[in-house]
Amino acid sequence: MKVKTRLRAQAALHGRSMEDEARDILRAARLATRNVRNFADCGVQVIDPWNA
Repeated sequence: MKVKTRLRAQAALHGRSMEDEARDILRAARLATRNVRNFADCGVQVIDPWNA
């Protein structure tokens, strides 16, 4: 299934627009890296799995 089709289906399931669904997905995004300092202000949750 194409990404746009899957996003549309997921948005419909949650009763919201594709744009709102995409924003929610991006808000929930996480970044795993050892270089936490360089990504601290990027707007996503940054985790260092090597020092967890």
